[in-house]
Amino acid sequence: MKLIKLKTNEQSNQLKYGKNLLQPQLDLEIGASKDQGSGSYNRSQTNNFANITMSIPLQFSEARGKINSAESKLNSIKYQTALLEDQIKVEIDQLIIKILTINEAFYLIEEEVKLAQKLQESELEKFKQGASNFFLVNLREQENANSQATLIEVYKELQNSLVDYKLAIFDNKEIN
Repeated sequence: MKLIKLKTNEQSNQLKYGKNLLQPQLDLEIGASKDQGSGSYNRSQTNNFANITMSIPLQFSEARGKINSAESKLNSIKYQTALLEDQIKVEIDQLIIKILTINEAFYLIEEEVKLAQKLQESELEKFKQGASNFFLVNLREQENANSQATLIEVYKELQNSLVDYKLAIFDNKEIN
């Protein structure tokens, strides 16, 4: 977006330059001079002068070409800007959807972790009372560890998505 703004400024200046070429040029020159030293009397006085020069461009093709070129490039930049803004909006919307989806998955996996912990505790209690075996206790511990590892991965993905979203929003605010 910053590059597009620079291109827009450059083409705006080219457009102004082209329009300036169509305008008549009026130059005003004012000056004064005085000779120093010995010499004739008429040279020892101050000599003041003023010149006005006006030039009117007769060939407009170069100026019209610069104006048309700058206007078409400005239009192109305007469409590029609109396309880029739409792409940014779509990416931000996709990030929001991704965050919402991951957040929902996070809460579901969090419930899964709670249930896995309860199952592990229940299986351990059954083992202490002799109604279960070591294999089932070990299986419940593995399920609990796996669900906790999944929770950590989903949490990491959620945090990364939040960072991406905040960066996208920050970059977008900086542009405007």
